[in-house]
Amino acid sequence: MADLDYIDERMQRRRQIAFGILIGLIIVFSVVYYFWGNLINRGSLLVYAEPPFTVEFYELKQTSNCDKSPCKISQKMGNQGFVVIKDGHESVFSSAYIKLWGATEVKIELKGVPHLAKVDTLPGALPSSYSLIIDDKNNMQKLVRKDDKEAQAIVYFPKQLKEPEVYGVGNLILIIDKGSESLPVYKVNVSTGKKQLIESTEQLKNMIGGRYSNDGKYFVFSALRQPNLWMIDDQNEIKELDVQANIQDAAWTADNQLVMTTRSSTDPNVPGYDFSEYNPLSGAYKAIASFPELTIKPTNLTPLPEKGIYFQSGESFYQLILE
Repeated sequence: MADLDYIDERMQRRRQIAFGILIGLIIVFSVVYYFWGNLINRGSLLVYAEPPFTVEFYELKQTSNCDKSPCKISQKMGNQGFVVIKDGHESVFSSAYIKLWGATEVKIELKGVPHLAKVDTLPGALPSSYSLIIDDKNNMQKLVRKDDKEAQAIVYFPKQLKEPEVYGVGNLILIIDKGSESLPVYKVNVSTGKKQLIESTEQLKNMIGGRYSNDGKYFVFSALRQPNLWMIDDQNEIKELDVQANIQDAAWTADNQLVMTTRSSTDPNVPGYDFSEYNPLSGAYKAIASFPELTIKPTNLTPLPEKGIYFQSGESFYQLILE
């Protein structure tokens, strides 16, 4: 009987030892798993983007706030999907393979969402406007700035223009002599004081307003009884644009894109105005955004120093920020 008790005691002790070993193995495995998953099995993701921005790993439900670029994020090895988020910009979805103990670089281009911002007034002075007068000293016609009290000549016209009309402001303007049968058209560079005679057309004869792009390659204008805008390109060729707008409803941006505004609806009871963009180099049109909060037609469209425009709507002034 004593032998049976002894055997039973030994069996009980072995079971306790085995259970202890099992618990120990579980603890060791858990520790190893923790260190492997959280400290060892990891690499780095370097995200290059315009700070500040946020990186969300949507499968892991983890978020990292980044105030500098590159933003270094420690992450588990393997393919990881994430989204880069920045206020006022389009979110960018991407993925990367995180290398064990290595660094993976990802460059993200964040595109701004077009939006309006109220401002106190339209900035800066209006560009110079011009007129043609007779020089008393040589009896020749000269182009001068209207605000120039000394009336210094920018360029001379030895043969007097009969009915000259001046279009555009800034450093590049167009002058058309509508009193001449040949309808001569001159492109004048105010900065250099040089003029260039370009070929005339029926649309130019009926011009009622226009302006040059900042780089001087393109001149957009409205023509009498013509619903669409017209443009003279860098080869001095004239073409009709596929947009119904007046020159007063358009402006060149600083990067030479033509921004136009039209009513969102043909129904006068429906408020809002749409903005669109025309790229003269590619000939592509692109819708920018619709703003139902604008109940009064935008006017005085003026380029921003960077991409975008200023404009007035009623008594309020706005920035249309494109990026």
